[in-house]
Amino acid sequence: MEITGITGDNAAFFAPLCPGRILDDEDSVKIGVIDKDGYAAGICAIKVNDGLARLEWIFTDPEKREQGIGSFLLDNLVILLEDLDLDGIEADYYSSDHEVDFLLSGREFLTGKDGSMFCVPIEDIIGGSEMDRLLESRMKNSNITGLSDKKTIGAVKDYVRAKGLDAGIFNGISPEFSVVNMDSNGKVTGGIFVSEAEKDLHVNYLVNDGSVRGMCEILCGFYDVITEKGKTDSRLIFTDQNDYIANLIEKLTENDREKYAVSDHIYALKLFDR
Repeated sequence: MEITGITGDNAAFFAPLCPGRILDDEDSVKIGVIDKDGYAAGICAIKVNDGLARLEWIFTDPEKREQGIGSFLLDNLVILLEDLDLDGIEADYYSSDHEVDFLLSGREFLTGKDGSMFCVPIEDIIGGSEMDRLLESRMKNSNITGLSDKKTIGAVKDYVRAKGLDAGIFNGISPEFSVVNMDSNGKVTGGIFVSEAEKDLHVNYLVNDGSVRGMCEILCGFYDVITEKGKTDSRLIFTDQNDYIANLIEKLTENDREKYAVSDHIYALKLFDR
């Protein structure tokens, strides 16, 4: 087996093993495994923040599993990160992902339950009377837009910096399902930023300038996206660290947030010896 870095030149070779949003993410570092027959066998992607690497993606070809590819990939990743003088590597994943759990636990990662998470069927959000009321009261000339161009992304980054928000808001976000509210001058006033977690959507951040009208437009814009893209049978996932959206979910579904509480996320951490 052979380890190789993944860049724009060879990204297509590993495309069957990784979502395009991760392959195209210029802020992540990606390495892959080529097996003895010359085929793409595995891939992982990490991002670095404050001396700590975060595992964004790790995957091996299902037809090539139980051949040590995942272990080979992770061991070489750790060597690379130690050479970069980083403090360690972290990851979070569903507890149902037994293969990742086995792989990380076997490589001396400390693992444990992550903070409280909530998993809400999107039908519960969009099918209630409160969403109907929001849709009826929405503005005719909406300034809601997606993250389809660099200008909009740049405006969002300016907004994040100005608000002092965590730059992690951009970790793996989906341009397809995230929406932004902008004023007539092209300035961002809020948005909902989500990433795709298998078939579900994970809320990275929900921000707004404080106006009721602005939040109404964001929610209606998000409604448009998930209905147009056929995501109505999916779930919306968020953590207890985002109390703002938890309160909104309670209002939209007319249910207490605890109805949707789950504890199926694992946090893993491996610190390097110095």
